Amino acid sequence: GQSVDQRLKFSTWLEAFADRGGKVVYGAVDPDRLDDIAAIHDLTVVAAGKGDIARIFPLDRTRTVHDRPQRSIGLIALVGTEHPDSDGVCYNIRPGVGEAFGIPMLTAAGPAVAWVM
Repeated sequence: GQSVDQRLKFSTWLEAFADRGGKVVYGAVDPDRLDDIAAIHDLTVVAAGKGDIARIFPLDRTRTVHDRPQRSIGLIALVGTEHPDSDGVCYNIRPGVGEAFGIPMLTAAGPAVAWVM
């Protein structure tokens, strides 16, 4: 497997959208502003993390038995390093300790290895 830094792809897609006549607007959105935006558009897509806006989406107990994240995940992209496995993703799993995945990827700074732990 290989990966491309999502920031590279997202910016390309946003530019293509704008080139085709779409309007891209950047800015912070709180719950009140979201209502205003949704009222004047046919489609509003919300990506919510841990901020105030996530609070308007209550946990749907019919879709999960979990009440908190099941893992804490960190990622580092090491530019200019060689991937330890020429076939793609490599991984180490230690029960009770954790997991580490090495993934070759392309970043704005060049080829890299992303380590997800």
